[in-house]
Amino acid sequence: MHRVHAMEYFETHIARMSLRPRDKPYHYVIKAGQALGFHRYFKRPCKWFARIRRTDGHCVRKDLGLSEDDRLGTSPDRLSFQQALAAAKAWFELPDIQAVSSLDACRVPAGTL
Repeated sequence: MHRVHAMEYFETHIARMSLRPRDKPYHYVIKAGQALGFHRYFKRPCKWFARIRRTDGHCVRKDLGLSEDDRLGTSPDRLSFQQALAAAKAWFELPDIQAVSSLDACRVPAGTL
């Protein structure tokens, strides 16, 4: 299982850039079964995604977009933490996603390390 991080690791540019680049993404649990992911790559732009745990125990992931604070450039379509969080919550509310989600499949309390 991936390590889960508290919100303060994601809220600011300085906090996100303090996370080391790695092969596996960082996750912030919004609530049981729902997480916002941040992937800081070695040589590619940083990316936001939403992840939900399905009733069968597998995860579904949706790419939300590139991070606003990537060292490889800026663009108006890049997302801040708040924008990525809002996009993830909107995706979690879609009827198709709610139909396959398992809110009790994840036992990690929201916002914990």
